[in-house]
Amino acid sequence: MTKVKSQMDTLKIDGHKFANGEEQAEFNKLMAEACTSAELDACHGISNQGFHYLGSAKILASIGQGFAEAMAEVMRPPAQAGGQA
Repeated sequence: MTKVKSQMDTLKIDGHKFANGEEQAEFNKLMAEACTSAELDACHGISNQGFHYLGSAKILASIGQGFAEAMAEVMRPPAQAGGQA
């Protein structure tokens, strides 16, 4: 995928202007030429359902971190006020 992104960047640097939707079509064409069907499948994530965030590790890791921080807060013992019991 890095090679394909590099080719796309080169097109942009060379002043190529993409029409609406043309950039994605060119990217898809270059990916199809550079990758096997198994590699293309892996690029689409592990889920085809939007409510699974399309298998995005970035999103799922953020959700996990949020849950962990919330649980740490809930499980923290209450602070003693002024040292009085």
